Amino acid sequence: MPPDQPSRPGLLGEGSLADIALGDVLTSLAQSGGAGIVHLTGSYSSIVCLRDGGIYLAHAETGPSLRQVFVSSGVVDEAQWDRSVEQTREGGTLIEALLGVGAASPERLRAALYEHTVSTLFELLVPNRNRFRFGAGEVHQLGAHYLFPVDEVLRAAGARLREFAEIAKAIPSTDVVVRVVPRLPTDTPQVTVSAIEWQVLAAVDGQRTIADIIGHIGHSAFTVYRTLHRLLRAGAIETVTRP
Repeated sequence: MPPDQPSRPGLLGEGSLADIALGDVLTSLAQSGGAGIVHLTGSYSSIVCLRDGGIYLAHAETGPSLRQVFVSSGVVDEAQWDRSVEQTREGGTLIEALLGVGAASPERLRAALYEHTVSTLFELLVPNRNRFRFGAGEVHQLGAHYLFPVDEVLRAAGARLREFAEIAKAIPSTDVVVRVVPRLPTDTPQVTVSAIEWQVLAAVDGQRTIADIIGHIGHSAFTVYRTLHRLLRAGAIETVTRP
C-alpha cells in the first residue's frame, strides 16, 4: 500500500479525526460495506450508523433528541411517540413502531430522518480533534429501514457548511438574541414562512438566545440559523444588543 495512504485496520478501527477526516472514514466504511456504528468522542459524543454502504442515522448528544426530531417535524404527536416507544419493549425497531402503532407517514418519516442525519453530519464535519471508534456489527434500536448513500449525505452536509460560513457573518454565535421588528421595511410588503419556520419565529421573544431557541423547539441548529438569517435579511427580525 502506498505510504501516503492510511492502512485499512487503522481507518476502519479507531483513530483521531485530527489525522483522518470523518468524511474519509465514512467513505471507506461505505466502500467496504461495513455495518456498525461509528462512535465519536471528545468535545461531545455522537454516532453515525451504517449498513450496506449507507447511513441510516447520525445523532449527537448536543442536538435534538429523536423524540424532538419526529414530534417537531409533525411525523407523530407526543402520545403516538410514547406508544411507539412502549411497543419497542415488546420487540422490533423504533421505525417499525412509528409506522405501526404511531401511524407515521413513511414519506414524512424518511424526510425527517434524512434532515436530521444531514444536519448532524453538518456539525460533525467541522474540523476537530475528536476520536472515532467503529463498532462493527452494532445496530441502533431505530432500525436501518431508510438508508442514505454516504456520498449523497456528505455532499449535502458539505453544502450546508459552505452556506453556514455566510450565515455566521450575520449571526456569529448561539449567544445572539433576536426580536421581531415592530414593522416591516416599506420595501418589504410581506414575508412568507413555512410551517417549520413559523415554529422558529414563534420562539423569538427578544429574550431567548439562539441556543435557547434551538433547545426550545427541537429543530437542528442549522434549521434555526438558516431561518433566522432569512428573516434577518428580510428585515422581519433584528439582533438585540445586550449589556
